Formats: sequence, C-alpha cells, structure tokens
Amino acid sequence: MHARRAIKMTEKSNYDRLMHRLCVGMGWCGCMKDNRPLHVDDFIPRSGLVYAEQFAEWIILADGENPNDQRWSETKSNIATIFEEIMGSNLVDVSELRWSSTIGYAAHFSKKNSFPSKIGTATLLVSDYNQAVQFYVGVLGFQLIEDYWMENHTKRWVRVAPPGAQTALLLAQPKNDEERAALGNQTGGRVSFFLETDDFTRDHAAMRAKGVEFKEAPRHEKYGTVAVFSDPWGNLWDLIEPRQKR
Repeated sequence: MHARRAIKMTEKSNYDRLMHRLCVGMGWCGCMKDNRPLHVDDFIPRSGLVYAEQFAEWIILADGENPNDQRWSETKSNIATIFEEIMGSNLVDVSELRWSSTIGYAAHFSKKNSFPSKIGTATLLVSDYNQAVQFYVGVLGFQLIEDYWMENHTKRWVRVAPPGAQTALLLAQPKNDEERAALGNQTGGRVSFFLETDDFTRDHAAMRAKGVEFKEAPRHEKYGTVAVFSDPWGNLWDLIEPRQKR
C-alpha cells in the first residue's frame, strides 16, 4: 500500500488523536529510562515511511518492554489496527507523525514543573464484564468507549463513561482472592463515585424506573441535591445536582 501524502496539520492532527487513544485510552505513554522520559517520538526517524507494525513495536519499546515477547503479540496487532484506523493507512510518511502543537508530548513531559492535568481513567471492579456493560451503558446511559481482548485473550479492556465526560471507568474483573475481596467495597463502604446531573428530579426518577437501587431518599445539602445509589456489586455512587454558585 502506498503512503498517503502528508497533510498540513491544523488544530488536532491524526497523530494527536492516535496518541490520545494509545496513551489515555490504553496506557501506552512511555516510561522513564536513565532518569529521562522515553517516548515513541524518540524512535520516529526524521524522514521516510513508517508501517503500522513498526510503529506498534516502537510504542512497546517506549514503555520499556520487548515487542518481540510473545505476550505482546496481540497488543502489537491491536496498536497496528488503531494506527491504520486513525492515520487512514498502514503506511504513512513520518511527516504525518507530528504533533499539531509546536510543543508535543515529549516537550510537555520534560518541561520543568509540568504535571498531568486530568484523571483519565479510574478502575472499578466488577464480577462480570457483560453484566457491567449492561448496567453502566444499558441502564445508566454511559457510552462504551472501548471493549476488546488483550494479551492473548487473557485480559479484557472495557472503558465506559458518561457522554462528554473527561474521566472514564475501566471495568475490571478481579483476578485473585485479594481483588475479589475488594469487589463492591473498594473504598471501605464510602461513596466511591459522584455522578453529576443538571436535573436531579428527572434523572432520579428515570434511574428508579430502570431498577437502580437507591439507598436513601434525596437530600438537600449545602453543596447540592443528592442521593446515594448502588451498582449490582455494591459500589456506592452519589447522584448529585450541584448547587449553582452565585
């Protein structure tokens, strides 16, 4: 397949979107090596053509892993597929693998006093992936962001989030007794998550109609109107309409 001709990048480039998917979505963000940040940008040549498979290997190398290790074979294939999906081809000119901003990921990462600016994903233990998707997507109306198998079909990567949210939930099935013991009690019986709404009455009624279990009647607090509800595993949530600031 021929490489596509490089395009002028305005606003967010395909490379921005690709790296957001791989880093924020999958956790392939690079690592620290010899007291300096290592990123896939460090492997991209100044000129030439790059295949999706080669880029996938660089992503894994940048995380300090061996891309030839058999356990990463499925991951390499997934990354290559995402590369082709977002870049539009499995072979591109390196000029397309550039950040839209003059200050790319590596420059931001190496800047003195720079820090991450948001929480991308939080883990929520669930006993069954399909049941969890049914509850969070089918009942609560979250969006299914990602759902695929990894590492030779031994690990499923499922991320959900309310429409427009910056933070997603990684639905994770416990893999040992210690994790199973924390199922439904990750925060020791306290409310774990806070689901904000602009209309408490509407969403409270809609959720009850769908069978969501509320643990209390609605309360009117200084910070807003709130009621605690539970997911099928006992994880506690606040449904809250924050009080408008004056």
